[in-house]
Amino acid sequence: MLDSLWPNTAALHLYDLAATDERQRLERYKRAWNAYHGRLPDPLKVKPGQPNDNVQASKCRVIVDSAVAYLFGQNVEFEVSDQEDTPEEEWLDAVWDANRKMTLLSKLAVNGAVCGHTFLKIVPNHPTTAPYPRLIVLDPATVSCTWDDDDIEMVREYRIQWNAIDPQTRKPVVKRQVVTRQDNGLWLIRDFQSLPQHYTRWVLVGEETWRYAWPPILDCQNIPVPNEFWGEADIPDDIINLTQSRNFALSNWARIVKYQAHQRLWGKGFRDNQVKLGVDDIFIIESDAGQLASIEPTSNMAGLSDLDRRLDEAIHEGSRTPAIATGKVEGVGQLSGVALQILYGPLVQKTEAKRQTYGDMLRALNRHLLELGGYAAADVSITWPEILPQDMQAERAALQVDTTLGVVSKATVAQKLG
Repeated sequence: MLDSLWPNTAALHLYDLAATDERQRLERYKRAWNAYHGRLPDPLKVKPGQPNDNVQASKCRVIVDSAVAYLFGQNVEFEVSDQEDTPEEEWLDAVWDANRKMTLLSKLAVNGAVCGHTFLKIVPNHPTTAPYPRLIVLDPATVSCTWDDDDIEMVREYRIQWNAIDPQTRKPVVKRQVVTRQDNGLWLIRDFQSLPQHYTRWVLVGEETWRYAWPPILDCQNIPVPNEFWGEADIPDDIINLTQSRNFALSNWARIVKYQAHQRLWGKGFRDNQVKLGVDDIFIIESDAGQLASIEPTSNMAGLSDLDRRLDEAIHEGSRTPAIATGKVEGVGQLSGVALQILYGPLVQKTEAKRQTYGDMLRALNRHLLELGGYAAADVSITWPEILPQDMQAERAALQVDTTLGVVSKATVAQKLG
């Protein structure tokens, strides 16, 4: 009897774990987006009728935007072959132009930097980009995945679910699209819609078999994480926790300054109307026993400043985003190339890791786009821009030396200089 109950009990337990993991993932996404938009909870309570002393100094947006700028801030080139102006490259360029390449890639990278994973959907013959395919950046919070038990990188099913308004009834509905890999290797796309007022009951409204061996949805990790399907964000929980701690310290600092920045006087042995403290008044106390003194601030302002600095450094170190990469150049003089490499080292390492994950997805995407255009699927190379800021004078001098020695051609020099 116990043996017959065990499979059902184990299955229910696995379902509960999967539901818990999915709920926690969505909660992480919501918290990360709130941190990105500067909507973290206020660290200090605000009494009714009192001013709000809370300080929101989140650097999460700066961290994310800097990571996106160093990944897709400059144009990324795709090349099908060594020859220029081939039909394949012209088709590929036209597809990306129709989909506003760099804007789309930036949105893709923002989703990845905030959520840790990013998704892209291919829609052939979309009316807004026809005759070229439409590329849609999906909200990671609307996508859930099922993968093979023995290979987490092999997705068996993509499920997209979002809220919408029925155009006919003008009532809210929930839509769902399920893309499932079949035993024959093809993908089945099924569209569902919830019944009015019954959001847990689904009606099949459309079904088609995707005629390619690859799915219409591509995904990748933002920062590689082994043994996990979901990637790591640029603002994980530890960075958000540090941000909240810094907000708490700054809020307390602001409240201390509010009440102790100006001189507070106290007196005894006289009435308040016996002393004049105006700027143009003569200072008189009409009592021999009177005494007037000030309250000295007891807070350690230097200690608070040091705490803020240490928390700020921890945020930059934990996110691998040097302060200089966000525009902070106080105390930084003329830097050599070696010094720049050391300062930008963590950001360069993170960007290189992201180029691997996003690069794999973009190469696969370009192969699929060529196949949609009727061309043979070919490997597409990606030319990434330089990560580190360049000293143009030093770079031109080095290129001149290389040209003189015959190491590079004039065409290569012209390409490097744009």
